[in-house]
Formats: sequence, C-alpha cells, structure tokens
Amino acid sequence: MRMGQFVLRADSVEVYSREHQGVPLEVKVLFTLGGGNRFDRLAFAETISRKGRVYLTTSAGWRDRCGFGGVGEDQRIAQVLGYPPRGSSGYSLEIGNPYGEPKRFILDLGK
Repeated sequence: MRMGQFVLRADSVEVYSREHQGVPLEVKVLFTLGGGNRFDRLAFAETISRKGRVYLTTSAGWRDRCGFGGVGEDQRIAQVLGYPPRGSSGYSLEIGNPYGEPKRFILDLGK
C-alpha cells in the first residue's frame, strides 16, 4: 500500500490466545514500512492511528478500532494489535489513508 511517501507491506498475521493472562484472543499483524527516516516513520504511525484510523473486523460483524505503532529503534517494522471476541474468525483489517486516494485499504487476513 502506498500512502504519501511511504510504502506499507503486510508481512504476517498471528492469531493466538493468552488466556492465562486474561486475553482470550489476540490478532497481531506485522508490517514493513518503507520510506523516510525513523522520525518520519514515527510520525507516519501516529498519523495513521489518529487520522487514518485502523479497524479490525470479523466475519460475524464485530469491529473495533486498533492502534498502529512502530516497533524497534528504526521504526521499519509496524504492528497492529486487536482483541476480537473468543471464537472469532474471518478477520480483515481496514486502514484509512489520510494521504489521499484510495481513502482506505482493506486487507483480508483470513483465518
């Protein structure tokens, strides 16, 4: 996905439970973020979270807003964490594009 001067590539999706910590289900999507320097990438992540808005949805119609954040010192890896209800499936991620067209990207995460 191209957003402004940045290119965002979805690399992996993990769905797992941390029931022993009180989290029945967690969905983690990892991205590679290209473009700019680490400070630009940090500002990009904040812009996506605040203005673009990121939502995790399930095939049953559940939808919740998630944060988008950089990982690591150079901010080249980004992640989205979501906490759908127990027993959920058929995930997709909607990422708003505050930099122009298209207005949003929808990623089918499967599972």
